[in-house]
Amino acid sequence: GLTKLYMITLGNNRISGSVPPEMGNLTKLVVLALSYNRLSGSIPPELGNLTELVAFALCGNNWTGCIPKSLFNVPSNDLDEIDLPICDD
Repeated sequence: GLTKLYMITLGNNRISGSVPPEMGNLTKLVVLALSYNRLSGSIPPELGNLTELVAFALCGNNWTGCIPKSLFNVPSNDLDEIDLPICDD
């Protein structure tokens, strides 16, 4: 229900677990910074819904799988530092 949330900066906090796909519903976000934590699992394709982002950082985690193509809809990102293939679908 945080539809007006515009910034999440949680880098360098030892956060573990996965990113919930529901984060893609936070369409007013302009900053999503989750770098250098202990996040794992796959990157939810729903994050591609965050088209207002001007700062998007996910590097320095333990991602698995592939980078969803939907993330390339995001105008600004830090995906060049994630060593994963791009998903085919």
